[in-house]
This record gives sequence, C-alpha cells and structure tokens, in this order.
Amino acid sequence: MACYSLLPLLFLALCHSSTHGAAPVSDHNPTQVTTAPVPLPNVAKEFLQSHNQARAAVGVGPLKWSEMLANATSRLVTYQRNKMGCQFANLSNSKFGANQLWASGMAVTPLMAVDHWVQEKNYYNHTNNSCAPNHRCGVYTQMVFTDEECVDVVVETEPSCNNYLHW
Repeated sequence: MACYSLLPLLFLALCHSSTHGAAPVSDHNPTQVTTAPVPLPNVAKEFLQSHNQARAAVGVGPLKWSEMLANATSRLVTYQRNKMGCQFANLSNSKFGANQLWASGMAVTPLMAVDHWVQEKNYYNHTNNSCAPNHRCGVYTQMVFTDEECVDVVVETEPSCNNYLHW
C-alpha cells in the first residue's frame, strides 16, 4: 500500500486504497451500509482541490479524502509536536509517505504549500523518472504518483515551532 503525507504544520497523507471511508453499520447486516460523509473543513477542501489540480495537470486521477488516514496523521502530528521538538517526521519505515513544509513565522495557505511542492516539477524528467542534478523532486513525485488514491490533511499551528506545518 503506497501512502503519502506532507508535514510542516501542514500534513497531507495519501494512501493506495479506494475502500477507506466506507464502514459497515453492523456486522450482522448482510448489506454494507456506508456512513454519510462528514463535511471537510475548508482547509482540507482547499488542499484536496489544489492537489487534484496539480495531478490533473499531468493526467493523473483525483484523490479522495480518507478519515482513517486523517486520524493516523493527527496522532503523528501530535507526537512530532510533543515528543520530537518540531522535527520533521521520519517515515522511512512507515506505510505512509509524507511531504513536509517548514513555514517559519509566516501563514501558509493550502495553495501556497501545494505550489511550493509543485515547483519541483521544473527539475523532474518524467520520461526517465529522474531529477536534475543537485535538485530534489521527491515531494513533487509523491504528489502526482499514479497509485495514490486517498488523502488527508492536518494543519496545526505551533508557536514554539515557528509555524511548523503538517499535511
């Protein structure tokens, strides 16, 4: 399962499963009933829309919201803030990926964060899946990875972290 998250007082997580968000009401009910979707906060809507616009620009399908992923991300963001002194999360052993953004002392909108990550596109060679020398493209490639199907976002302002933003 390929999953992805973005961290900097903004945390966006992506997963590779279209089944998240649907839950049976009862184990005894032979037909699966899904719960009504919970309205997304405006910041989550903006992030999802901005992300999907970046994906559409390169012919990749849209992402869907995952409440399960949002809960996991919220726990990670809280842990990073409380136990890791505002450091970026190390997700190398996680089934989730993450993009992180440090917004030192400034307000960052979802569009600003996505635009920042999309700038890496200028250095990415899609034909041979490589990045120009002395540049990084991993944040951008995670954003537009074709196997990603769902996303969440957690935005948290932490004054002691100078606006460390987790997506």
